[in-house]
Amino acid sequence: MFFVKERSKFTRLLIVICASLTLVFSMSFGVKAQEDAKETEKDPLITILEQPEVDEDSEETVSYDNIAVSEVGDKTCFKVQIGTDFSLRDYVKVESKSEKSTLIAMGTYDTSTGGIYRINLIAIDGDGNINSKIVIVDVVEEEALNTLVVTENAPTISDKEVVRIQEALRRQAEEEEARRRAEEAARQAAIERQALAAKISAAIAALGNNASSPGQHVVDVARCYLGSSYVLGGNNPLTGVDCGGFVVYVLRQCGYNVTRGNYESKLYKISESEAKPGDIVLWSDHVAFLTAEGTLVHALNENRGVCESSFNTGVSPGYQGIYRLPGMND
Repeated sequence: MFFVKERSKFTRLLIVICASLTLVFSMSFGVKAQEDAKETEKDPLITILEQPEVDEDSEETVSYDNIAVSEVGDKTCFKVQIGTDFSLRDYVKVESKSEKSTLIAMGTYDTSTGGIYRINLIAIDGDGNINSKIVIVDVVEEEALNTLVVTENAPTISDKEVVRIQEALRRQAEEEEARRRAEEAARQAAIERQALAAKISAAIAALGNNASSPGQHVVDVARCYLGSSYVLGGNNPLTGVDCGGFVVYVLRQCGYNVTRGNYESKLYKISESEAKPGDIVLWSDHVAFLTAEGTLVHALNENRGVCESSFNTGVSPGYQGIYRLPGMND
Protein backbone atom coordinates (compact mmCIF):
# COMPACT_ATOMS: atom_id res chain seq x y z
CA MET A 1 0.00 0.00 0.00
CA PHE A 2 2.86 2.38 0.88
CA PHE A 3 4.53 1.54 -2.45
CA VAL A 4 1.36 2.46 -4.33
CA LYS A 5 1.10 5.85 -2.62
CA GLU A 6 4.76 6.68 -3.28
CA ARG A 7 4.38 5.67 -6.90
CA SER A 8 1.32 7.93 -7.21
CA LYS A 9 3.28 10.89 -5.80
CA PHE A 10 6.13 10.20 -8.21
CA THR A 11 3.70 10.08 -11.17
CA ARG A 12 2.17 13.41 -10.22
CA LEU A 13 5.61 14.98 -9.87
CA LEU A 14 6.62 13.66 -13.28
CA ILE A 15 3.47 15.14 -14.84
CA VAL A 16 4.20 18.56 -13.29
CA ILE A 17 7.78 18.50 -14.57
CA CYS A 18 6.67 17.56 -18.09
CA ALA A 19 4.02 20.28 -18.10
CA SER A 20 6.54 22.88 -16.96
CA LEU A 21 9.01 21.86 -19.68
CA THR A 22 6.25 22.03 -22.28
CA LEU A 23 5.27 25.55 -21.17
CA VAL A 24 8.88 26.78 -21.22
CA PHE A 25 9.40 25.26 -24.67
CA SER A 26 6.17 26.79 -25.99
CA MET A 27 7.09 30.25 -24.68
CA SER A 28 10.56 29.99 -26.15
CA PHE A 29 9.20 28.81 -29.47
CA GLY A 30 6.61 31.61 -29.49
CA VAL A 31 9.25 34.26 -28.86
CA LYS A 32 11.45 32.72 -31.53
CA ALA A 33 8.54 32.66 -34.01
CA GLN A 34 7.79 36.32 -33.29
CA GLU A 35 11.44 37.21 -33.80
CA ASP A 36 11.54 35.22 -37.05
CA ALA A 37 8.36 36.90 -38.25
CA LYS A 38 9.79 40.31 -37.44
CA GLU A 39 12.98 39.46 -39.29
CA THR A 40 10.98 38.39 -42.36
CA GLU A 41 8.92 41.60 -42.47
CA LYS A 42 9.63 43.40 -45.70
CA ASP A 43 11.96 46.34 -45.34
CA PRO A 44 11.10 49.22 -45.32
CA LEU A 45 8.11 48.61 -43.04
CA ILE A 46 4.97 50.70 -43.64
CA THR A 47 2.77 51.14 -40.56
CA ILE A 48 -0.63 52.85 -40.57
CA LEU A 49 -1.26 54.82 -37.37
CA GLU A 50 -4.67 55.19 -35.73
CA GLN A 51 -3.66 58.75 -34.81
CA PRO A 52 -0.79 60.86 -36.12
CA GLU A 53 2.32 61.25 -34.02
CA VAL A 54 2.25 64.79 -32.58
CA ASP A 55 5.28 66.71 -31.39
CA GLU A 56 4.91 67.12 -27.62
CA ASP A 57 6.51 70.57 -27.79
CA SER A 58 4.00 71.74 -30.40
CA GLU A 59 1.29 74.13 -29.22
CA GLU A 60 -0.98 73.14 -32.09
CA THR A 61 -4.23 71.46 -31.09
CA VAL A 62 -5.18 68.49 -33.25
CA SER A 63 -8.76 67.15 -33.45
CA TYR A 64 -9.54 63.66 -34.72
CA ASP A 65 -13.33 63.90 -34.43
CA ASN A 66 -13.73 64.13 -38.20
CA ILE A 67 -11.38 61.28 -39.06
CA ALA A 68 -11.77 57.56 -38.33
CA VAL A 69 -9.40 54.73 -39.17
CA SER A 70 -10.74 51.22 -39.68
CA GLU A 71 -10.29 48.12 -41.80
CA VAL A 72 -12.08 47.03 -44.98
CA GLY A 73 -10.92 43.54 -45.82
CA ASP A 74 -7.13 43.63 -45.98
CA LYS A 75 -6.95 47.39 -46.54
CA THR A 76 -6.93 50.31 -44.10
CA CYS A 77 -9.75 52.78 -44.63
CA PHE A 78 -9.75 56.43 -43.55
CA LYS A 79 -13.26 57.86 -43.23
CA VAL A 80 -12.85 61.62 -43.49
CA GLN A 81 -15.61 64.19 -43.11
CA ILE A 82 -15.97 66.53 -46.08
CA GLY A 83 -14.03 69.76 -45.53
CA THR A 84 -11.58 68.24 -43.05
CA ASP A 85 -7.91 69.27 -43.24
CA PHE A 86 -6.57 65.73 -43.69
CA SER A 87 -3.03 64.65 -44.57
CA LEU A 88 -2.55 60.95 -45.22
CA ARG A 89 1.20 61.20 -44.68
CA ASP A 90 0.59 62.10 -41.01
CA TYR A 91 -0.91 58.63 -40.51
CA VAL A 92 1.91 56.70 -42.18
CA LYS A 93 5.12 55.64 -40.47
CA VAL A 94 8.02 54.17 -42.42
CA GLU A 95 10.72 52.20 -40.61
CA SER A 96 13.87 50.89 -42.26
CA LYS A 97 17.28 49.52 -41.36
CA SER A 98 18.62 52.08 -43.77
CA GLU A 99 19.19 55.60 -42.52
CA LYS A 100 17.05 57.19 -45.22
CA SER A 101 13.65 56.28 -46.61
CA THR A 102 11.18 57.97 -48.94
CA LEU A 103 7.38 57.67 -49.00
CA ILE A 104 5.53 58.13 -52.28
CA ALA A 105 1.73 58.31 -52.47
CA MET A 106 0.43 57.14 -55.87
CA GLY A 107 -3.00 58.67 -56.28
CA THR A 108 -4.85 61.76 -55.08
CA TYR A 109 -7.84 62.51 -52.89
CA ASP A 110 -10.06 65.56 -52.47
CA THR A 111 -11.63 66.23 -49.09
CA SER A 112 -13.70 69.14 -50.41
CA THR A 113 -16.22 66.74 -51.94
CA GLY A 114 -17.44 63.21 -51.30
CA GLY A 115 -15.73 60.26 -52.94
CA ILE A 116 -13.73 57.08 -52.46
CA TYR A 117 -10.05 57.15 -53.36
CA ARG A 118 -7.58 54.28 -53.68
CA ILE A 119 -4.04 55.33 -52.75
CA ASN A 120 -0.95 53.18 -53.26
CA LEU A 121 1.73 53.98 -50.69
CA ILE A 122 5.25 53.13 -51.85
CA ALA A 123 8.26 53.26 -49.51
CA ILE A 124 11.84 53.21 -50.80
CA ASP A 125 14.83 53.08 -48.49
CA GLY A 126 18.47 54.06 -49.03
CA ASP A 127 19.41 50.49 -49.98
CA GLY A 128 16.91 50.42 -52.82
CA ASN A 129 14.39 48.18 -51.04
CA ILE A 130 10.76 48.83 -51.97
CA ASN A 131 7.53 48.06 -50.12
CA SER A 132 3.96 49.11 -50.81
CA LYS A 133 0.55 49.21 -49.12
CA ILE A 134 -2.87 50.18 -50.47
CA VAL A 135 -5.16 52.38 -48.35
CA ILE A 136 -8.62 53.82 -48.96
CA VAL A 137 -9.68 57.40 -48.29
CA ASP A 138 -13.48 57.60 -48.02
CA VAL A 139 -14.64 61.24 -47.89
CA VAL A 140 -18.16 61.34 -46.45
CA GLU A 141 -20.84 63.58 -44.96
CA GLU A 142 -20.80 64.11 -41.19
CA GLU A 143 -23.57 61.60 -40.50
CA ALA A 144 -21.71 58.86 -42.37
CA LEU A 145 -18.97 58.92 -39.74
CA ASN A 146 -21.52 57.41 -37.36
CA THR A 147 -21.56 54.18 -39.37
CA LEU A 148 -18.41 53.09 -37.54
CA VAL A 149 -19.05 50.28 -35.04
CA VAL A 150 -16.66 50.44 -32.06
CA THR A 151 -15.47 47.07 -30.74
CA GLU A 152 -13.08 46.21 -27.90
CA ASN A 153 -10.12 46.00 -30.28
CA ALA A 154 -10.67 48.66 -32.95
CA PRO A 155 -13.37 50.49 -34.85
CA THR A 156 -14.80 48.62 -37.80
CA ILE A 157 -17.22 49.59 -40.54
CA SER A 158 -20.78 48.35 -40.78
CA ASP A 159 -21.57 45.66 -43.34
CA LYS A 160 -23.58 48.16 -45.38
CA GLU A 161 -20.62 50.54 -45.55
CA VAL A 162 -18.27 47.71 -46.49
CA VAL A 163 -20.51 46.82 -49.43
CA ARG A 164 -20.71 50.48 -50.51
CA ILE A 165 -16.93 50.94 -50.41
CA GLN A 166 -16.21 47.65 -52.12
CA GLU A 167 -18.74 48.48 -54.87
CA ALA A 168 -17.12 51.88 -55.40
CA LEU A 169 -13.67 50.29 -55.60
CA ARG A 170 -14.99 47.71 -58.06
CA ARG A 171 -16.36 50.46 -60.30
CA GLN A 172 -13.07 52.33 -60.07
CA ALA A 173 -11.18 49.19 -61.03
CA GLU A 174 -13.50 48.60 -64.01
CA GLU A 175 -13.11 52.22 -65.14
CA GLU A 176 -9.35 51.99 -64.80
CA GLU A 177 -9.30 48.76 -66.80
CA ALA A 178 -11.51 50.32 -69.49
CA ARG A 179 -9.20 53.33 -69.64
CA ARG A 180 -6.15 51.07 -69.87
CA ARG A 181 -7.73 49.04 -72.68
CA ALA A 182 -8.71 52.22 -74.55
CA GLU A 183 -5.17 53.55 -74.25
CA GLU A 184 -3.75 50.23 -75.45
CA ALA A 185 -6.18 50.16 -78.38
CA ALA A 186 -5.20 53.73 -79.28
CA ARG A 187 -1.53 52.81 -79.05
CA GLN A 188 -2.02 49.78 -81.28
CA ALA A 189 -4.04 51.86 -83.74
CA ALA A 190 -1.24 54.43 -83.87
CA ILE A 191 1.30 51.69 -84.58
CA GLU A 192 -0.91 50.26 -87.32
CA ARG A 193 -1.39 53.73 -88.84
CA GLN A 194 2.36 54.29 -88.88
CA ALA A 195 2.93 50.93 -90.55
CA LEU A 196 0.17 51.63 -93.08
CA ALA A 197 1.54 55.10 -93.79
CA ALA A 198 5.01 53.66 -94.43
CA LYS A 199 3.57 50.97 -96.68
CA ILE A 200 1.51 53.46 -98.69
CA SER A 201 4.37 55.92 -98.99
CA ALA A 202 6.58 53.15 -100.36
CA ALA A 203 3.86 52.07 -102.80
CA ILE A 204 3.33 55.62 -104.05
CA ALA A 205 7.06 56.18 -104.38
CA ALA A 206 7.35 52.98 -106.42
CA LEU A 207 4.76 54.33 -108.89
CA GLY A 208 7.12 57.10 -109.98
CA ASN A 209 6.07 58.71 -113.25
CA ASN A 210 5.35 55.46 -115.02
CA ALA A 211 1.61 56.05 -115.40
CA SER A 212 0.34 56.34 -118.98
CA SER A 213 -1.62 59.48 -118.11
CA PRO A 214 -2.25 61.87 -115.19
CA GLY A 215 -5.64 60.20 -114.69
CA GLN A 216 -4.06 56.74 -114.50
CA HIS A 217 -1.62 58.07 -111.89
CA VAL A 218 -4.60 59.22 -109.79
CA VAL A 219 -6.10 55.72 -110.01
CA ASP A 220 -2.77 54.11 -109.10
CA VAL A 221 -2.44 56.34 -106.02
CA ALA A 222 -6.07 55.68 -105.02
CA ARG A 223 -5.45 51.92 -105.19
CA CYS A 224 -2.61 52.27 -102.68
CA TYR A 225 -5.26 53.04 -100.05
CA LEU A 226 -7.41 49.95 -100.65
CA GLY A 227 -8.45 48.46 -97.32
CA SER A 228 -8.52 51.75 -95.41
CA SER A 229 -11.40 52.28 -92.97
CA TYR A 230 -14.57 54.18 -93.75
CA VAL A 231 -15.48 56.95 -91.29
CA LEU A 232 -18.31 59.35 -92.07
CA GLY A 233 -16.85 62.83 -92.34
CA GLY A 234 -13.29 61.49 -92.32
CA ASN A 235 -10.62 63.16 -94.44
CA ASN A 236 -7.61 60.85 -94.11
CA PRO A 237 -7.47 57.19 -95.18
CA LEU A 238 -4.98 56.51 -92.38
CA THR A 239 -7.55 57.38 -89.73
CA GLY A 240 -10.78 56.77 -91.64
CA VAL A 241 -12.34 58.52 -94.60
CA ASP A 242 -15.66 58.84 -96.41
CA CYS A 243 -16.21 59.01 -100.17
CA GLY A 244 -15.78 62.76 -100.56
CA GLY A 245 -12.84 62.93 -98.20
CA PHE A 246 -11.14 60.09 -100.08
CA VAL A 247 -11.48 61.75 -103.51
CA VAL A 248 -10.15 65.07 -102.20
CA TYR A 249 -7.26 63.39 -100.31
CA VAL A 250 -6.09 61.44 -103.39
CA LEU A 251 -6.39 64.44 -105.71
CA ARG A 252 -4.33 66.54 -103.33
CA GLN A 253 -1.75 63.74 -103.10
CA CYS A 254 -1.47 64.00 -106.89
CA GLY A 255 -0.96 67.76 -106.82
CA TYR A 256 -4.47 69.06 -107.51
CA ASN A 257 -5.55 72.07 -105.45
CA VAL A 258 -9.02 71.01 -104.31
CA THR A 259 -11.03 70.96 -101.09
CA ARG A 260 -14.21 69.26 -99.98
CA GLY A 261 -16.05 72.49 -100.53
CA ASN A 262 -14.88 73.36 -104.04
CA TYR A 263 -13.89 70.29 -106.02
CA GLU A 264 -17.37 69.58 -107.41
CA SER A 265 -17.68 73.13 -108.71
CA LYS A 266 -14.48 72.61 -110.77
CA LEU A 267 -15.74 69.49 -112.52
CA TYR A 268 -17.37 69.37 -115.93
CA LYS A 269 -19.54 66.59 -117.23
CA ILE A 270 -18.48 64.21 -120.03
CA SER A 271 -20.18 61.35 -121.86
CA GLU A 272 -19.51 57.73 -120.90
CA SER A 273 -17.80 57.21 -124.28
CA GLU A 274 -15.29 59.95 -123.37
CA ALA A 275 -14.51 58.54 -119.94
CA LYS A 276 -10.89 57.82 -118.98
CA PRO A 277 -9.10 56.53 -115.87
CA GLY A 278 -9.19 59.08 -113.07
CA ASP A 279 -12.46 60.64 -114.10
CA ILE A 280 -14.98 61.07 -111.30
CA VAL A 281 -18.36 59.37 -111.06
CA LEU A 282 -20.99 61.30 -109.12
CA TRP A 283 -24.22 60.39 -107.38
CA SER A 284 -26.30 62.71 -105.27
CA ASP A 285 -24.63 61.35 -102.12
CA HIS A 286 -21.59 59.45 -103.38
CA VAL A 287 -18.44 59.93 -105.45
CA ALA A 288 -15.82 57.54 -106.88
CA PHE A 289 -12.83 57.30 -109.23
CA LEU A 290 -13.28 55.47 -112.53
CA THR A 291 -10.54 53.02 -113.62
CA ALA A 292 -9.39 51.88 -117.08
CA GLU A 293 -11.05 48.54 -116.40
CA GLY A 294 -14.40 50.20 -115.84
CA THR A 295 -14.40 49.61 -112.09
CA LEU A 296 -14.67 52.12 -109.24
CA VAL A 297 -12.14 52.93 -106.50
CA HIS A 298 -13.97 54.60 -103.64
CA ALA A 299 -14.71 54.73 -99.92
CA LEU A 300 -17.93 52.75 -100.13
CA ASN A 301 -19.26 52.14 -96.62
CA GLU A 302 -18.32 50.96 -93.11
CA ASN A 303 -18.41 47.30 -94.16
CA ARG A 304 -16.27 47.62 -97.30
CA GLY A 305 -14.13 50.66 -96.50
CA VAL A 306 -11.94 51.85 -99.39
CA CYS A 307 -12.41 49.22 -102.06
CA GLU A 308 -12.56 48.54 -105.78
CA SER A 309 -15.90 47.38 -107.10
CA SER A 310 -17.85 47.11 -110.34
CA PHE A 311 -19.27 50.26 -111.90
CA ASN A 312 -22.96 50.14 -111.25
CA THR A 313 -25.09 53.24 -111.59
CA GLY A 314 -27.17 51.79 -108.76
CA VAL A 315 -24.31 51.99 -106.26
CA SER A 316 -26.20 54.86 -104.72
CA PRO A 317 -29.49 56.62 -105.59
CA GLY A 318 -29.33 59.77 -107.65
CA TYR A 319 -26.75 58.83 -110.31
CA GLN A 320 -25.57 62.06 -111.97
CA GLY A 321 -22.95 60.91 -114.46
CA ILE A 322 -19.19 61.03 -115.13
CA TYR A 323 -17.18 64.22 -114.60
CA ARG A 324 -13.63 65.37 -115.25
CA LEU A 325 -11.28 67.67 -113.36
CA PRO A 326 -9.67 70.23 -115.71
CA GLY A 327 -6.04 69.45 -116.47
CA MET A 328 -6.31 65.72 -115.75
CA ASN A 329 -7.41 64.02 -118.93
CA ASP A 330 -7.81 67.01 -121.26
